Amino acid sequence: MVFQDDAFSPVTPTDPQQRVSGAEDPVEDASSLLILGTAHVVPLTRAIHHHVFEHDPGAVALELDHQRLRGLLMDPEHRERPGFGYGLVARFQEKIAEDLGGEVGEEMLAAREAAMLLGVPVALVDRPVNETLDRLLDAMGWWERLKVIGSLIMALLPGKRWEKEFHRALEGDPQLVREVEEKFPSVKRVLIDERDAYMAERAARLVGKYGRVVLVVGDAHVPGLIEHLEGRVDEVKTVRVKELREFSPPSVGFSVEHEVPDDTKGR
Repeated sequence: MVFQDDAFSPVTPTDPQQRVSGAEDPVEDASSLLILGTAHVVPLTRAIHHHVFEHDPGAVALELDHQRLRGLLMDPEHRERPGFGYGLVARFQEKIAEDLGGEVGEEMLAAREAAMLLGVPVALVDRPVNETLDRLLDAMGWWERLKVIGSLIMALLPGKRWEKEFHRALEGDPQLVREVEEKFPSVKRVLIDERDAYMAERAARLVGKYGRVVLVVGDAHVPGLIEHLEGRVDEVKTVRVKELREFSPPSVGFSVEHEVPDDTKGR
């Protein structure tokens, strides 16, 4: 069961026009939100499965909208090709994911799969991607647009110019976000700050409805979400991307005790 949180009602994957009402009574027990801060290009399936199952949520929320989820579920050859600017971002993500042995959005599909195995709803809590891109283009001046495009093109050139910044992101370096804000203020405001507020509002409503929720987002969104959710949720726990990458599944072992027959007896 997947639903876009704007209407706050479930939508069956087979018929996106069919809507059925969800539970309306708020949960009386203490509310708990687990935020998993991920990287969209890093293979984290086992870690995501583990933390979703361990939290045992009543719902799982994803940093996606319907358009992006459909894109992830489609065969790459049949996906709609994005425009020039977004296309550069998509190609950059694909390049990094390929280098790391994963696929873009793998962690979102892993969380969706875990929710389906648990039989709980999946909420798509991000702002529609077209709306976000329109807001970004309106906010950026031509100089900032040129700087963004230039940075993406440089990252796609032979060599590993992006590697240092990427590893800083995987370590959760807060200074990296501040540097983005200094260089590209509109990008930081529209892609991070506004979406933090948007997703926090929907996450809080989900927690009020289902009690225990897992929210899977890019790691850069975690600090802003915590700030927006302060005082709105009884308990907010986080697992950052660095911890997810270092996760080792608990080992499962068993032993069988038996007696070795003594063939010398009775001889």
